[in-house]
Amino acid sequence: MDEFYIDFALNLLHDMRLRIEGALVLYERDAIPLRRLGVENDMPVAVGAYDTIGSALYDLREDIQELYEGHMKEVSRVSK
Repeated sequence: MDEFYIDFALNLLHDMRLRIEGALVLYERDAIPLRRLGVENDMPVAVGAYDTIGSALYDLREDIQELYEGHMKEVSRVSK
C-alpha cells in the first residue's frame, strides 16, 4: 500500500474524529437549552430537529470509528 495514502488517510481520519467529538461536545453541552426551549414552548418540530441532529452526529461518529478500524486492519494486513 502506498505510504503516502496510508499517512494521508490516517491523518484525515484523525481530523474527522476530532471534529465529530468537538461537535458532539457542543451538541451535548451548549445546545441542550435549545431543546428545552422547544419543549417548553410546545415546538415539536424544533425538538424533533434537535433530536435528529443528535442522531446524525452519533451515527457519523460510529461511521468514522468503523472507517478508522477498517483502515488500521488493512494497514496491518498489508504490512505483514
